[in-house]
Amino acid sequence: MDYNRLIDGIKRFGSSEREICIHGIGILPEQVNENVIIAPWWESYFLQDLG
Repeated sequence: MDYNRLIDGIKRFGSSEREICIHGIGILPEQVNENVIIAPWWESYFLQDLG
């Protein structure tokens, strides 16, 4: 999923891009580059069977 699609989906529920960036991933919208990887911070035991 690309960043714009993610932001557009969340905006439908009343959040702004700035709120999403600051509270969701801890950065300012200006800090988002063309290629961004947003990864979950799950502990390894959630993915035991992944290999």
